[in-house]
Amino acid sequence: MKLPLYFVSLGLLFPAVSLAQQDSVRLTMQLDGDQYLVDQPILALVCVENMGQTTYEDVPTLYPGDGYLRLSLTREGDNEAQSMSGMLRDVLLTGKGIAISAGKSQCEAVDLLDWYGEFTREPTVTGQTGLHLRLPPGKYRLGARLNAHTGLDPAVRSPRLLESNVVEFRIGAREAQSLDRSLDGFLQDPRSQTHGDEYRRYCNEWLPRAYRSPHFISLYYGAGISSPATVPVDSILSGLASARVNPVRIASVIWMYSFLSRDEDKNRLAWVKSLGPRFRDSRPIEQVVQTWEARLDQRRYYHSHRK
Repeated sequence: MKLPLYFVSLGLLFPAVSLAQQDSVRLTMQLDGDQYLVDQPILALVCVENMGQTTYEDVPTLYPGDGYLRLSLTREGDNEAQSMSGMLRDVLLTGKGIAISAGKSQCEAVDLLDWYGEFTREPTVTGQTGLHLRLPPGKYRLGARLNAHTGLDPAVRSPRLLESNVVEFRIGAREAQSLDRSLDGFLQDPRSQTHGDEYRRYCNEWLPRAYRSPHFISLYYGAGISSPATVPVDSILSGLASARVNPVRIASVIWMYSFLSRDEDKNRLAWVKSLGPRFRDSRPIEQVVQTWEARLDQRRYYHSHRK
């Protein structure tokens, strides 16, 4: 993969500047829980919030593989931060970075198991055996730092380094974890051990029965996310809301679907705008809706698969 120039020297991404907080903008971290089972997706919603009265300009992409956002994960009892894996990618920036209007946010949904853990082929809770990352049981602390400008806007000359709040979570011991009863039938059916199209069809069949499952996102991944599904995404969102799952998990589903959808920009924009009235009392969901309204309006951060 050919990388853009700013990947040549990652040391330049965080210049030695003051970490003094300014009231106008902040970097926040939210998790979809604080207790996790082994192999359960750990969803973090990382947001840049504009708390000021004027538009905040030239905000970079928040995907960890793009180099601007740096996650930091430590495990209690370890002396060093966890090593970070994951793919870097080409970023197609259309000029300067995105603009955040006063009172609005830009967010990224991140599954920590895409970035942290030891590689293994041991089966996951859903019976899949492909190469994946697994974090060991323990208590963890997660934070982030962001180089908060792309450097492509000549009007924004001063660097800005933002530091997020720190969140804590625990992964239970595998032998002591409680059974995920939302997936009992799934795990007992031979079709859950299959692969390819049959497995995706079976995941789709199980989605409405697994809204309360801690491993729901694993099934959602397995069902193909953006591919034509038996269960429409609006029905999935309604089911998750009815199951009263953590709003960060619902917001992450919206984020992933918005990113991976192959629909035209105008249709995706209409869809995310329709979510606002449905979830007006949920701050994480409102932030993700704001994210995609701004990105689609401004046509920023289209990556190599987006022409």
